[in-house]
Amino acid sequence: MSAAAPPDPDLILLIISSPSGAGKTTLTRRVLQEFSEFRFSVSHTTRQPRANEVDGQDYHFVDENAFRAITDDNGFAEWAEVHGNLYGTSVTEIELARAAGKSGVLFDVDYQGASDQRKISACRRRLHSAALDARASPSAGWPRLG
Repeated sequence: MSAAAPPDPDLILLIISSPSGAGKTTLTRRVLQEFSEFRFSVSHTTRQPRANEVDGQDYHFVDENAFRAITDDNGFAEWAEVHGNLYGTSVTEIELARAAGKSGVLFDVDYQGASDQRKISACRRRLHSAALDARASPSAGWPRLG
């Protein structure tokens, strides 16, 4: 996608979901290397950063009070507790992708965050709604997630 080209009116929302440690990060990095028109959705977490992680790049590291405030404000498309820490996918990531002229958003969602059809459907509805709110017009050709 050329920097001078106007952004596509449709945003592709690509969700990669698997259990912790199954390779989501590796797959996500590979997809982003191949498809630069996608923006990575940086999740929020209450866990402590690992030595090689950068706040705002790998995760938004927040304390539990900040996380709960975002939850109370309906700021997450999905969230889950995984191994005693909270993780959430922010709907704001769609707005950021739009502002950057990207044509898609890549979401890395832990299996517990999308472990049943109700959660997947709710996540899809929230992301779809956020895409509409960001003036995106979701494509009628999207596959159903639930």
